[in-house]
Amino acid sequence: MSSLVLAPMATFAESSLDSGLISVAPETAESIESLSDLDSSSEAGETDSASSTQKQGFPTELPGTTNSSTETSVLEESTETKPVVDSSESETTESSTTESKAVKETEATSEEDADTFIPEDYERSDLSDAEKPVHRIQVRSFQAPVVQSAVRSIPQVAHNNANTPTKDFVDVSSHNGYLSVANYQLLKAWGVKGVAVKLTEYTTYRNPYAQIQIQNAQAAGLKVSTYHYSWFTTDAGARAEARYYAKFAKKLGLAASTIMVNDLEDPEIMGTANHTRQSQIFAEELKKQGYGNTVHYTYLGAITAGQLNANTLGAKNIWIAQYPYSVSKNQSHTQYGAWQWNSRLKFPGIDFPFDISSDYVKKFVTVPKPANYYTSNPGYVTVLKDDCIYKDVNFKTKSTTYKKGTVLKITGITKTSGGTPRLIVNGGYLTANKSIVRQITGNYKNYYTQPATNYIVMLKSDTSYGDANLSKNQVKTKYAAGTVLKISGIVYSSTNYPRFKLSNGTYISANRSIVSTITNSYANYMTKVPKQLVLLKNDYSYKNVNLSSNQKKKLYKTGAKVNVKGIAYTSGGTPRFILSDGSYISSNRTIVSTLVTNYQDYYFTNQGYIVLLKNDWAYKEANLKNGSKQYKKGDVLKVVGVAYSDSNYPRFKLSNGTYISAKKTIVSKVTANYSQYFTAAKSSVTLKKNDYFYGDVNLKNRKQAVKKNTKVTVKGIQFTASGVPRFVTNQGYLTANKSYVK
Repeated sequence: MSSLVLAPMATFAESSLDSGLISVAPETAESIESLSDLDSSSEAGETDSASSTQKQGFPTELPGTTNSSTETSVLEESTETKPVVDSSESETTESSTTESKAVKETEATSEEDADTFIPEDYERSDLSDAEKPVHRIQVRSFQAPVVQSAVRSIPQVAHNNANTPTKDFVDVSSHNGYLSVANYQLLKAWGVKGVAVKLTEYTTYRNPYAQIQIQNAQAAGLKVSTYHYSWFTTDAGARAEARYYAKFAKKLGLAASTIMVNDLEDPEIMGTANHTRQSQIFAEELKKQGYGNTVHYTYLGAITAGQLNANTLGAKNIWIAQYPYSVSKNQSHTQYGAWQWNSRLKFPGIDFPFDISSDYVKKFVTVPKPANYYTSNPGYVTVLKDDCIYKDVNFKTKSTTYKKGTVLKITGITKTSGGTPRLIVNGGYLTANKSIVRQITGNYKNYYTQPATNYIVMLKSDTSYGDANLSKNQVKTKYAAGTVLKISGIVYSSTNYPRFKLSNGTYISANRSIVSTITNSYANYMTKVPKQLVLLKNDYSYKNVNLSSNQKKKLYKTGAKVNVKGIAYTSGGTPRFILSDGSYISSNRTIVSTLVTNYQDYYFTNQGYIVLLKNDWAYKEANLKNGSKQYKKGDVLKVVGVAYSDSNYPRFKLSNGTYISAKKTIVSKVTANYSQYFTAAKSSVTLKKNDYFYGDVNLKNRKQAVKKNTKVTVKGIQFTASGVPRFVTNQGYLTANKSYVK
């Protein structure tokens, strides 16, 4: 699975059966019987110097060409102590093999075999002999392969060659070294959609480039899968290698949906064990470790020789390797999931070639989608959108309609004659489609499943998180009791618990003991529980939280003080204070207030327009911090709402978004047609027509007449309860209407 040739032929006798294929001279092998034959200085996970020297630059000699000098130098460079093969035996073996191969390679009887090349092993392992499983270590002769003809080499394929099978995905390992985002983008630009990255081998090796190869491939928009070079020949070995593989995948942060490939091809183990069963065990262990998408890679000869059973493993779950001598658009081996058809795909600006494969089932190029239907009883489901149950499994006759957020108990599951799953509920059948229903915890009654408003309030202090599982390593913000938060919806944890998704993208519990939904007009209500309240107007306490008119308990008059012991919310999210006697009273800020000093001196409702009785500042926040603009006495301002400071003092929110005091000695309500009046005191005014001085601000009690053109000295200005301005004079109150005075 590198740019080097793959998939070994176990012996010459076996390879010669595939007449017409390039064959490699047999290895002279002797079993090592003692660990003393191993290099004691070799460290687990360290790359074999001989192997890496041969593979790092990719040999210019193609499979089937002579390169004995290269192999000799590699052998001499190795720091390992390898068993020595008797030279006479080697010469004899080479001679006899060469003669035999020359004969065999001229006996092609199969047209298909004559036109294809089964990749053979050229030290593809990243382990030195000293690192490989002891019971399989063998001596290598390093003899040069014998060739029938140079034309029988694997053809190099140009990136822009359109006369080829599909170029769906490549695979890379440490031999490819560093690949930049730009490199991957180049591959993508020419049609490559995915990359399989080698992670591990045996239980001692990790690809040192894996993390950067994965990150850059993802940054370029390629689908990333991974593979493990397998050495297991026992059930225990299969489990151990799977755990080792999964552990590194988790360390790299790979998702549970990642395709994990069992690369089973090494010539030192092929045919020595029950590879099919052990591959199943390998996949089972990966699933236990959280990775359930396993694919098996091997060469075609392993299948045809019966070393791996494609039917047992699933043909569509196998990635097969076999290279045609002549490349065309012909898509071969379509009975398998993927086909690796060449190892010499070249791209401009990249020195080395790539292995290239066609993906027939789109596992390596398409992000897997979750199953669309429940196939086993989920217990309880919540309806994600309005839907109905049916009287029949084929959904011909409707029975009952359910609103979004409704929770239903599932008593069983069945299928239509066409195989579509249906959930069985009391009264009929419900869709099992996961886009319409969602499994939910059995104690769902303790949670919100469909909020009636866009806001929640904290009933006790709690924390938001960066994920719906509320993971401890994803802690975000702690909120105090009484804090109101905007929500964007309900999501579910991997264990089926509802969570509120906040407007800032974080998540918080939907447990009813921790949060409550609150009315969208929550700003009109107090949500933090004080010890005592004062009534701003006459109001009743009630026996129930809904303040039903037939459940009145006690009348409290303006100014009355009441003790508070808690807060409760209606089903619609309206807050009520619980009094010390267990009754309920409104928490509306126009009806009650905390015991702020001289609460009578403040406005608690929106007055529409206000006029400044003295110079004052508007501020950027309700706590009157960060001054924004200074206004002068007599200025009229439009009010859009009332806000409250942390200590519950009311503030007017102005139309420009700033806040100003609601204290009656600083501002006064003014009539909406204020432009017809003087709103600030003048030193004197002159009557434009006959009028009167009055003994009251409402101009009800006439004191004396005043004639047109009379000049009157003004002492100040005062406003009626409805906001109409009056001049204060020595003679009494005088209108400030501009049509009467100037």
